[in-house]
Amino acid sequence: MANVGVYTLQVTQSWRGKDAYGNIFPLHWALTIRTSGSDARPIGKIYNAAGNIDTFFYETLSDAPLTNSNWRGDLKVGNIPADALPAMERILEGEVPVVRNNYNWNCQNWVWSALRRLRQKGFNISPTTWDSLVSDMNSLLDAWESGDI
Repeated sequence: MANVGVYTLQVTQSWRGKDAYGNIFPLHWALTIRTSGSDARPIGKIYNAAGNIDTFFYETLSDAPLTNSNWRGDLKVGNIPADALPAMERILEGEVPVVRNNYNWNCQNWVWSALRRLRQKGFNISPTTWDSLVSDMNSLLDAWESGDI
């Protein structure tokens, strides 16, 4: 939540279920910032690539619940000063590509591209490699599955 004019930027992951053949879909990743609510019921902004392979689009949701029954964990990736939030949002909306009709691209790729672009623009963002981000997100899923979060 906002703490003396600073927001915590997180990658939040959510369960998406299975396809018609029983294959597990990749978890949905989005960037989130808590702006209100409690630890048990955080409310905030969600920034993500929504849709599917042929309809992906950039989406921002405000005053949205940040957890639900599909929530599988949050990873802190940076602190955003309140006065830098509009600049961050302009970068996400205008400088992070959304790809369609590519089976190798999804919301996780969008999150990684967004984090890289924010880092390039001077925001203090970590992790700094795709492999470390994936490892951290997998650790969160393991923690959720074992009841630790």
